[in-house]
Amino acid sequence: MTDEIFNKKVVVILSKELDPNSHAIDIQDYIQNGKSFIPVFTSRDKFNESSKGAIKNPTIEIDGMLFLSFLKGNEELRLDPDLDDEIVINAAELIKRYEADIKEVKLNLQQLKKQSSDVERLLDQTFPFIEDLLKQHGEFYPLACAVKSNDSIVNAGAFDGNDRPLSAQVTADLKTGFRTHKDDYKTIAVFYMVGVVNPNTKLKTDAVAVDVESKSETESYTFYYPNVLTTDRQLSFQRSWKSTRGREVFND
Repeated sequence: MTDEIFNKKVVVILSKELDPNSHAIDIQDYIQNGKSFIPVFTSRDKFNESSKGAIKNPTIEIDGMLFLSFLKGNEELRLDPDLDDEIVINAAELIKRYEADIKEVKLNLQQLKKQSSDVERLLDQTFPFIEDLLKQHGEFYPLACAVKSNDSIVNAGAFDGNDRPLSAQVTADLKTGFRTHKDDYKTIAVFYMVGVVNPNTKLKTDAVAVDVESKSETESYTFYYPNVLTTDRQLSFQRSWKSTRGREVFND
């Protein structure tokens, strides 16, 4: 049962609002019968059903493996507390069970930090726009942005006169444009849509792919953000993953 739970997003209660300038997440614990526990919910509906509106703290929907990577191992977790399907489990057991997955999550975080806040700035600026496009149209043409040498951010597009260009051609044109003026940039990111097999679920899914390349790094990456758009235009993202690829812009 927990295999399914922590391979998806879970809802946890925070002790205070997230600080946009910090990577820290302050998870709220509770005391019952003199013993501390952390409540974890398998969905927003389960949180509402369990809390009955009594909890006013902020909450966050977070990737299950990412949540486990924050734990020390001495915590007790109560999954969907006070509901018929409640599960009580020790964090140490989960950390041991998912050791390889948690290690991968931590490595991904370290690699993201190595690529500096430039990548975060590009993702933070562009993803809200992409989410709007997906909700409105269900798709988007490739687009790009970059951090220039003076730390400013610029957006980039490519148009060859064709009103319905192939996605692969637009992506290639964007990278060609960056490569032509690569001395002007520190980090570039190209966003596009793909159909891909999710390695976490082994199922084919739509995903936002982001090719990220930094002048200061010897490797570049593609980050995949699988998503589901319901018929009523509700958009949700699942656990992301990344792959290493060859440099195409800063390759000289």
